[in-house]
Amino acid sequence: MIKRLRQRFQSQSTEGSFIKNSAIVAVGFTLARALGIGFSFALAGAIHPDVYGYIQYSISLALIVGIVTMPVAQHLLARQISVHAEDQQKSEEIASNFYVMMVGLFILTLLVVVPIFILTGTFNLGALLIFFGVTVFYSYYGMARGFVFSVRLAMVFVASNAIQLILILFIYHVLKLQSGLPALAVYGLSYLAPVGVLLAFYPFPVGFRRRHVSWPRMKEMLRASIPLWISQAGYAFSTFIDFFLLQQLLNNAAVGLYAFTRQVCIIFDFLPMGLYTVLMPKVAAADNRRTRMRLIALALGITVVANAVVLVVFLLVYPWFIDTFYPQYELANDIVLVMALAQTAWGLQGIISQAVIGANRASVDSVNRLIPIVLMPVIGLILIPMLGVRGAALMSLITGCAAVIAFPVQLWLSKRIKFPRRKSEIQKQTVFGTE
Repeated sequence: MIKRLRQRFQSQSTEGSFIKNSAIVAVGFTLARALGIGFSFALAGAIHPDVYGYIQYSISLALIVGIVTMPVAQHLLARQISVHAEDQQKSEEIASNFYVMMVGLFILTLLVVVPIFILTGTFNLGALLIFFGVTVFYSYYGMARGFVFSVRLAMVFVASNAIQLILILFIYHVLKLQSGLPALAVYGLSYLAPVGVLLAFYPFPVGFRRRHVSWPRMKEMLRASIPLWISQAGYAFSTFIDFFLLQQLLNNAAVGLYAFTRQVCIIFDFLPMGLYTVLMPKVAAADNRRTRMRLIALALGITVVANAVVLVVFLLVYPWFIDTFYPQYELANDIVLVMALAQTAWGLQGIISQAVIGANRASVDSVNRLIPIVLMPVIGLILIPMLGVRGAALMSLITGCAAVIAFPVQLWLSKRIKFPRRKSEIQKQTVFGTE
């Protein structure tokens, strides 16, 4: 009986800690994303939809460039730190090898991407600036996430988005510039100051130690990154392909209309992002199947209920808002509804994705990320020429729902079909227990 009571108390403590830290991150992310939406509104109100479409296209292009670096910091570092957070030496070993590996991956990416830009005549300085900024940011993000420093995560998000909004208002509303490059530079470099200040005043409990740098250890981390790179490629592709298809099949103005509405609909991602940021390290640190399943169910349930309430309010307010302030970006109400539902579907997909990564099943997430790579071009090439922006919205919704539905099917199949696994994967925790 005493053992059961102790287990129950520990389970409630885990769930309570998850809710508390998720609430901190969700509030911080909500404020940061609200400032981010302000950034988009301030920008959209001062430039032509063509330029706005180019800016959003370049931001998405930066995600493609960051395929190699971002997931290593965002997921691998965070997971490994969360598992060994109580072991100072192990954490320093992980951090030291990560820093060396990240610098190498960053330089390697530039050596590949810059010549491609030059040879194809598509050099995009703004995308490269964003690539640099998000690499620095996600390195900080991964470390803070691993240690579950929720307040610091919230602070860096809020500060960087506040800087973006202030600078955009000054550059485009005071100086009256019309070029897209200043906005891209602001977007990419605004992360540097908050990260630098937080590291100066609130350093992490681990740092770089040259004696811990080990090539075998880095090779192990690189091997573990392979499924994460596949996942990131799928994520970046699903974020970029709608803009690319709209630009190729229609024009930059269509990209601008769609991108602006998708930015508004990002309010449906506020809560899921806060939840899954904390969920992944919590699942990684959980020591039993029941706790992991409770955390996942809790995150999914909160998202569905909260976003349903937000959707009702959103549909009531949106027509007035767009007619009053941004009539040049107006889309039909049914398109807006589909885009809001698509954003919710991708939020649910993100929660499950982070849960399986936390359970050391990144390969499951990698396979799931192949769904948009296969479905989106096929659906988009059919629907966008027929329906325009409405076709892009339907493409996103259909693919997002398919990705969510595929997860339980994949996990069920993985229990029935035994695939050969690497030695590092033989003893691991899964969403459903220890294999």
